[in-house]
Amino acid sequence: MYINQQLSILFYLKRKKTTSDGMIPIYVRVTIDGLEDERSFRQKVFPAFWVNETKTVTDGHPGHQQINKQLKNGSTDLSRIFDMLKGSHELVTPTQVLEAYFAPANDCYSLLKFFTGLARAALID
Repeated sequence: MYINQQLSILFYLKRKKTTSDGMIPIYVRVTIDGLEDERSFRQKVFPAFWVNETKTVTDGHPGHQQINKQLKNGSTDLSRIFDMLKGSHELVTPTQVLEAYFAPANDCYSLLKFFTGLARAALID
């Protein structure tokens, strides 16, 4: 059975978690058909340098190019993970997408095994 699920990815500042030096963590919220989950994106910015409309950091912030690159790549990677999970699961949850994206670096073997399994499943279909 084919189910058409819709993915939405939102980056935002979680102001409740402001640090003592005034920086605010960037969070990512993944929503799939009304179900949502969020995690810290492991980056912090000064709120004056965050552009809410474009979800980017302006050039006055230290490391802005690196952060913006990570935001762009993160969005692309999350979308790809969602597409891969759709190929092997009837229903995909936001938690599955975020867990696959934020898997620990020392768990690369598991990720490789996961993606290899998806590739094989796609070849069999």
